[in-house]
Amino acid sequence: MKGYATLCNYIYLLKGMKFNMRKEIGERIREIRKSLNMNKEQFAKLIGISGQFLGTVESGDNGLSLERAIILCEKTNTSADYLLFGKKNITDENLKHVFDNIDKTQIIPAFESLQNIALFIKSKN
Repeated sequence: MKGYATLCNYIYLLKGMKFNMRKEIGERIREIRKSLNMNKEQFAKLIGISGQFLGTVESGDNGLSLERAIILCEKTNTSADYLLFGKKNITDENLKHVFDNIDKTQIIPAFESLQNIALFIKSKN
């Protein structure tokens, strides 16, 4: 349930805002759906809404309920910060992709850099 109290607070704040963020959120939902190679009907079924309603959410005409937003985040491994504000977090899947594509000759220099950063942080404490 990490981050869901924050999600509740964000959605509460969004209801009172005078400007419309639904379009931006809808665009991010569309990006999430497309990144999963799902059509509207498949994605709508995943989060428990109709394909027609999903279309209105993606266009910014409607918004998801808190319950559906939480389900979307859980089922797609998406952070609430990304869904609502576009802030990307590093996920296990992102890290796996990075490590799968790393050149073996880069491992030692990367480790040495991390070691230097750790020593720098330690020296500041």
